[in-house]
Amino acid sequence: MSLSWHEALFTATSAVTVTGLTVVDTAQMNIVGQVIVLGLIQLGGLGFMTFAALMMALLGMRMPLQQQNMVRETLHNTSFSGLMRLVRLVIVFTLVAEGLGTLLLALAWVPEFGWQQGLWVSAFHAISAFNNAGFSILPQGLSPWVADPVVNVVMSLLFIIGGLGFIVLAELVEWRRHRKLSLHARIVLHATLWLSLGAMIALLLLEWGNPSTLGAWRVSGCVCRRPGFRPSRRARRASVP
Repeated sequence: MSLSWHEALFTATSAVTVTGLTVVDTAQMNIVGQVIVLGLIQLGGLGFMTFAALMMALLGMRMPLQQQNMVRETLHNTSFSGLMRLVRLVIVFTLVAEGLGTLLLALAWVPEFGWQQGLWVSAFHAISAFNNAGFSILPQGLSPWVADPVVNVVMSLLFIIGGLGFIVLAELVEWRRHRKLSLHARIVLHATLWLSLGAMIALLLLEWGNPSTLGAWRVSGCVCRRPGFRPSRRARRASVP
């Protein structure tokens, strides 16, 4: 499909800011366009300074003090000690989480789309979900898999884990050693738990008699917090006389 310059600009901006708003159907893009969108999502999810720090580390370059300070503020780190270790942890955790998400989603999508397309769809949605971007390359979103437990559970976990933030995840990784969490981490974990559970229970009660949406109650409670995927047909377009 062909895009005008303003459609391309809007889509690129939405992807790199992990907003999920689109004026074109991502499913209709060719593979090059989808790869570019996915790359922008990953870049925006990691953060420019985190990505820059990784590239400098790979090239063996020493990061200037000003850039170190910018990375520290990006990752909400209060000290310079262990900064590059935190950057590496962020990258490794991101790749592992997205890789596992891809493999688990492939259990549902490879049998339906075949190996090549199934793995691509799985990878795209795993990365998009972990970064809370909301982009999908499926024409109907997640609606056809509204009752699929694999898609529902894996996508929900990716939403939640990716939405916690790298600082909270780093503290959870180090929890076994220090046995304590910061106030920030405790607030984020409690807020995520109770808001997700509350939304899930409310949707379950309100949609109990609706067979079109009941299968999506597990993921819908998490989607309301930010990601923007469509697990069910939440509304019909009104007809204009």
